[in-house]
Amino acid sequence: MLQKCCLCLSANESFSQAEQDLFLLTGIKVGHSTLQRHVYTEKEHLDFPDSPIAINEVCLDGGKVRLKTPNRGDKCEWRDYQAARLSAV
Repeated sequence: MLQKCCLCLSANESFSQAEQDLFLLTGIKVGHSTLQRHVYTEKEHLDFPDSPIAINEVCLDGGKVRLKTPNRGDKCEWRDYQAARLSAV
């Protein structure tokens, strides 16, 4: 379970932040360089979901966009966006 927590935290944030969060959540100290080494040398088999089509490429993007308001002079809104595109063979 600790191994999965290390991989999950390292995937979602920086190794330094993962080190701090892992200590906060479990009370176990694992250095950020150890987390990095563990991620890049991990040999564990990961199960991926089956797909009826072969996926050739996955593109992910995200950021912020400014939305204009209908009335001139009103403050514009900033919203986050996330996009994913799958390319099949």
